[in-house]
Amino acid sequence: MAEDSTGFVYVLSKESAPGYYKVGKTEKKPALRAAELDGTDSPTPSIVVYYVYCDDLSELEQAAHQVLQDKRVRTNREWFFCSQQEAMEAIRVAAQNRSITIFHEKQLVEPSAELAASVIDSNLIDDDDLSIEKIVDSIFRMVESTQEEIRMRAEQYKVRMLELRERRQEERMKGAIDTVSKSEEIAKWTFEEHKKRAESDLEQGLNCLFGEARELIGDVGVAKLQRLAEQAKRGEVFRKDVESQEGWAKNNARLDRLLKGIR
Repeated sequence: MAEDSTGFVYVLSKESAPGYYKVGKTEKKPALRAAELDGTDSPTPSIVVYYVYCDDLSELEQAAHQVLQDKRVRTNREWFFCSQQEAMEAIRVAAQNRSITIFHEKQLVEPSAELAASVIDSNLIDDDDLSIEKIVDSIFRMVESTQEEIRMRAEQYKVRMLELRERRQEERMKGAIDTVSKSEEIAKWTFEEHKKRAESDLEQGLNCLFGEARELIGDVGVAKLQRLAEQAKRGEVFRKDVESQEGWAKNNARLDRLLKGIR
């Protein structure tokens, strides 16, 4: 590969390795590179979630690796244990720091709800003026983000199962041995693992948020927020239900009025 050549720097993931992302480079289309990386023993396909087209792919790749250095899985590998957002941001920061031109960038997959605590604004946790307005808004954003992630994964699972069903029919017509059952098991396991992880990350994020709220509104107020979160997860209350009320609560008395519909 020529020095200073234009090409792609990409972020790639595997469903069988949630939380791990590869940051690599290629002069080919990223999708073709992903196909090359899929070995015959790989249980799930490689998925390009983000890429940029730049004027010096080798330098940008190396610079992005340096940004993510403390998250590298092994010193001689391009895999990092981080969030998708962190991997994408590393490429952008590296390009800015090295004055590398990005001609085009594309995000193919929305960042998941992983590490749901990060959905909380950093300003919220450190803000001296922490308010019920911000807390309630964060509860809804975190719940909505997680539910959207699970819906997306469910749709991917549905499409995958339809593909496997068609493959099974083809194999039966040819009298071939069944090679689909194992793939169906892997697809189901992958979906269930993503769902459990998203729900677990949501609970961690909410617990972090409730901890911040406890100093403001006490245990009684936090109990009300916990009920609000549970009702939001079940689809029994929505952001508009509390946003339509006049003002926001900043103490227990006003919290009672804000959450008067929450039992």
